[in-house]
Amino acid sequence: MEPATAEKKNRIFVTGASGQLGSALVKELTTSGLFEVVGAIPPSESAKKVHALETCGVQVCECNAEDPKSVLAAIKEKKPKQMAIIGTAEMDQIEHLKHFIDAGKEAGVEYIMLFSTASAEKDATMWGLQFHQIEDYLKKSLPSKNWTIVRSMFHAENFLWYHKQMCEESCLPLPTEKEFAPVSALDVAHAAMCILRNCQPHHGMVYEMTGGEAKNGVGFAQDASKALGHKMEFRKVTMKDAEKMLTEHGMKKDKIQGILSFYEALDAGKVNYVSTDYNKVTGKDPMSYMEFFQMYAPMIGGKKEE
Repeated sequence: MEPATAEKKNRIFVTGASGQLGSALVKELTTSGLFEVVGAIPPSESAKKVHALETCGVQVCECNAEDPKSVLAAIKEKKPKQMAIIGTAEMDQIEHLKHFIDAGKEAGVEYIMLFSTASAEKDATMWGLQFHQIEDYLKKSLPSKNWTIVRSMFHAENFLWYHKQMCEESCLPLPTEKEFAPVSALDVAHAAMCILRNCQPHHGMVYEMTGGEAKNGVGFAQDASKALGHKMEFRKVTMKDAEKMLTEHGMKKDKIQGILSFYEALDAGKVNYVSTDYNKVTGKDPMSYMEFFQMYAPMIGGKKEE
C-alpha cells in the first residue's frame, strides 16, 4: 500500500470511534490531513458524541457489532483501504471483534490494525485472555501479514476515574503498591497514526505501548503534586474498595473487572515492564506523568495556593 498523502488520502474505518481511544485516534487521523476517516459507532450512541465526531471531520457510520451482516454492509458501503479495530470493555467483545476482522477480509480491506492489550501473550489478565484469542484469530485470518497489532499498557486516563478523591481528598487511591508504566490513550493514538500513514513497513509487527518509566502509587502522587501545585498523597486501598469507588463513579461492571484483573496481574509481577516501542514508532518519548496530570488539572484539582 502506498503511504498516505494530503493529495492521495487513505480512507480508514475506525471501530469504537466514540470511545476513549477511538475518539483520540480519529482526531489524530483527521488532524494529520492524510486520511478520510469513517468512524463506526453503536446504534445506541448519544447525539452529543456523534456531534463531537462530526465536528472534527469524521464520517459517522452506525454499525451493530453484534450483527455480522450489519458490519459487512457498513464496510462494503464505505470501501476503506484500512481498518483500525478497537476493543471494548465488554465480556462478549471477542465475537464482535471477529465480526470486524471477517468483514474486513471479505470486503477486501488492504490492511488491518488491531488494538490489543498488555499481557495478551501471557493470558495474565481478563483482557489479556480475550485478546490472546483475537490476536491469534487475526493472524490466522490474514496469513499474508497485512496487519499490525498495537498493545497498550493500562491507560493513564483510568486515573481520572478517581477524580473525586483527587479533588476532595487530595489523594490517589490504588489497590496496588507495585510499579507499572501506564500510557496515555493520546500517545497510543499518535503512535497508531504514525504507523497508519505508512503501514507497509509495519506489516506483521506487534508493538507494546507503555509509559516512559515505571512508577508506583507514591511516584504517581508525587508527579501529580508537582503538576497540580499542591500535595497529592497515595492511598493504598483494597480491591473491594477500588471496585466500590469505580462503581460509584459510573464505570461499567465489565471494565471494572478488567481493571481489577490488571491490578492483580501487577501484584503477580506479570505486567511490570517498560517498552521503547513508542519511541521507535514516533521518534519521541511518550508524555511524562507530570505532563499527563497537568493536562487534566481542571478535572483533578487544578492548582491551589500554598
